[in-house]
Amino acid sequence: MVNFIPEPVKTAAPKVPFFEDSSTLQIPGRGTKKSEKQLQVEINNLMMKLDAGNVLFSPGKFEVAPNSPQRYGYLMTFSLNGTPGRMEIAALPIRKETPAKKDDALRQALYLVRNWLESEVFSTMYRPGAVPLIPFLIGAGDKTVTELLVESGNLPMLRAG
Repeated sequence: MVNFIPEPVKTAAPKVPFFEDSSTLQIPGRGTKKSEKQLQVEINNLMMKLDAGNVLFSPGKFEVAPNSPQRYGYLMTFSLNGTPGRMEIAALPIRKETPAKKDDALRQALYLVRNWLESEVFSTMYRPGAVPLIPFLIGAGDKTVTELLVESGNLPMLRAG
């Protein structure tokens, strides 16, 4: 058998649409009537079902790249069995900002995270051993597991077994 050497994993940042285009692109959550607070409570309840606690939402802005528009959002911190974790929740960028658009964009982002977490709660039923929050746990250098994997450029050696 010939040894196969995989190429390093490369990630490319997806092109993020503007909030104003989310209706045309059929991105879910655009018209949710739930408040930011209600969505945060629902996210917190789902995080508890995934064994996470100490969930805290810190509002702010993300500056993703020098020439890209800023995005409002939250840094959600939590702990999983005593290990700290963090998840960035960024709203779509807004072309022409108004308070109403900012609120709608933030609620859409929370809505999408809430729905994703709900699916992860159910995934533990059909994926034995699943721990969906591992990518967001903080490891060496105050970086998440995902950040460390992306920066390393390759995945750790995996054994077939």
